[in-house]
Amino acid sequence: MPIEVGDLKLYDLDDISKITGLHVRTLRSAIHAGKMKARKVGKKFLVKEEDLQAFLAG
Repeated sequence: MPIEVGDLKLYDLDDISKITGLHVRTLRSAIHAGKMKARKVGKKFLVKEEDLQAFLAG
C-alpha cells in the first residue's frame, strides 16, 4: 500500500514487488544501476509513482 503525502504517492520495494512480480533484489539492482529512481529513507527505498511508471514503461 503506497504512502500518500498530499498528492505524492510513494511505494516501498515490497509494494512494487507485489505489483510487478519482480523480486525485491531485482528492484534493488535496478535502483543501483540507475534504471529506477528511488530515495532511501531510513532502511527503506521509496519510489515516487511517476518514477515507478517510468521504470515499468522501460
